[in-house]
Amino acid sequence: MEELDNIAILGAVLFVSTFVLAIVILIYLLVMHKILCRLLDPILFREPWFNATQLAMFDSWPLSFIKSMQYMFLIGFPALTLKFSSFTNKNRFTKRLSYRFKGMRLTDVPDVQPAIKVACKVYTILHLLLSIVGVLFFLYLGWFGLFEL
Repeated sequence: MEELDNIAILGAVLFVSTFVLAIVILIYLLVMHKILCRLLDPILFREPWFNATQLAMFDSWPLSFIKSMQYMFLIGFPALTLKFSSFTNKNRFTKRLSYRFKGMRLTDVPDVQPAIKVACKVYTILHLLLSIVGVLFFLYLGWFGLFEL
């Protein structure tokens, strides 16, 4: 039996970690979706922060999960989220794409329990980690897949 080389082990580790992180994030998202929609929809899901089209789109499955992710980014890292939202609302290329939280100030971000704030930060970090690991996995496939032919 041949021994596995380091490149194959690296690929297996990247694949398994991407798969496991994706499952963990999906379960985490389902739980946080129930909590945040019940808690924040009456406060944030209205006309000044979302336009009429987004109110209709993000009200039903599966796009309502996008709304929950935006809530988690807003609660976890409010200054960064509002800074990015301000940039995309002023930029002429992304103005049509991003209307969320337009005109919101840090004082307008709703206060939530510390446990929910920590959970939102954990989700944001997991989301970023999954993005990085996923990109590394696809780079691995592209780089080593080309030389195997």
